[in-house]
Amino acid sequence: MYGDEGLKLIKQLKRTAAPHLPPYASDSVRSVIAEIKYLHESVQRILTEKNANIQDNQGSMTAGYMGHLATKRNKRCLAAYHRERLDRLATICWEVGGIPGETKHVLSPSETEFAASYRELMAFYKAEYLDIDLGSALIPPKDVFVMVRVLKDCGEVQTESGPVRLRKDSQHYLKRTDVEGFITQGYLWHVE
Repeated sequence: MYGDEGLKLIKQLKRTAAPHLPPYASDSVRSVIAEIKYLHESVQRILTEKNANIQDNQGSMTAGYMGHLATKRNKRCLAAYHRERLDRLATICWEVGGIPGETKHVLSPSETEFAASYRELMAFYKAEYLDIDLGSALIPPKDVFVMVRVLKDCGEVQTESGPVRLRKDSQHYLKRTDVEGFITQGYLWHVE
């Protein structure tokens, strides 16, 4: 049935929780594009063959209209699929400050290019506004101190209250402002 492959793309992306990205479905995208081309050619063929008698032939008119609607639906599905992937990619770039290694292998070449351009844009704006930490959370914190678990070894970190050694699998009760950057980069996990 026409439009099934496009719907499958959307469902696959919806199953994966945001902001994570499933691998780019290049085969499915190619088959949706091939279906769009086929439908467009068939609608054009119907219109050129029956152009003289199009008003008299309701079946040809209906077939052409249904082909046009299926083409439109496939285009909307492709646009929604790519838009959602780019939105998630922008969220990941904003929160982490770049593309983590586990995300790089699931991107298409154009998404990798988008991420590089987006990262450059972020660096430009962060350099322009040095007074403001654009990478910090937009929601004000409820607690000044937070309990964090170290996911990746960070070594010794200087905090307002002195140096702290952040070893993997250790837990610390630290000021949120001292460790917020490590949390967003994925080095620490906020234990609630």
